Amino acid sequence: MLEYGNRLKDLRLKAIGWYRMGCAHIVQGDIEAGLRCCDEALALEATPYDVGMANAYRGYGEIKAGLVEMGIARLEAAVAWFDNSRQRYSQLRVAVWLAEGYLRQGDREKAAPLIDDMLNTSRANGYRYLVGLASWLKGVSSAAEAPAAAVDHVGEAMRILDAIGARNDLAEAMVTRAALWQLSGEIAKARQMLDAARAVFRALGTRDDSDWIKAQIEAPDARLAASRIDPLAATSG
Repeated sequence: MLEYGNRLKDLRLKAIGWYRMGCAHIVQGDIEAGLRCCDEALALEATPYDVGMANAYRGYGEIKAGLVEMGIARLEAAVAWFDNSRQRYSQLRVAVWLAEGYLRQGDREKAAPLIDDMLNTSRANGYRYLVGLASWLKGVSSAAEAPAAAVDHVGEAMRILDAIGARNDLAEAMVTRAALWQLSGEIAKARQMLDAARAVFRALGTRDDSDWIKAQIEAPDARLAASRIDPLAATSG
């Protein structure tokens, strides 16, 4: 996309190419490169929509970089803009990252209604990918209070994400499922699931979760059993 934009001297194609490249870097864990790409897209000021998307991707990158408050503020603004512009799918997609930011911040009260809205609206409109992501987040948010329900939500997420080939997202859901196995004392099952997730991350070249997975697999069983891992912490970069 970026190459075509440069060749055609098309400002919008260049902006889309930059922020999509930024998203790819961020998802794979190269946050610094991802943020630079988003800044390139923002500097072009192509259209309000593209500025909104570039800001959303940058906000997600900031959250993954540990700048959670900054990223949340940027994502809240992006969600509001897409909502006011009646860009419902884009609003829901960005809301996924915002909900993740709230959960990383420990604010389940803010995350819960956002996740429920995403889940209900995505199901009603047949947005399978977003149903998968929202189900994963629903599992994460309910793990402490309702682990049995969390297992169901994460299981649904895994089935959907596997069926549509969303492998990186599937691996994150697998890590969460492993954490839930661990919380219930099923250490061997947790190890098997973590091993499978690690294989997916390695195949995709995703860097942010691989170190955590390796550390957990190599830890002694007693340590694994004693540590109550928060499922979201298990998938953070």
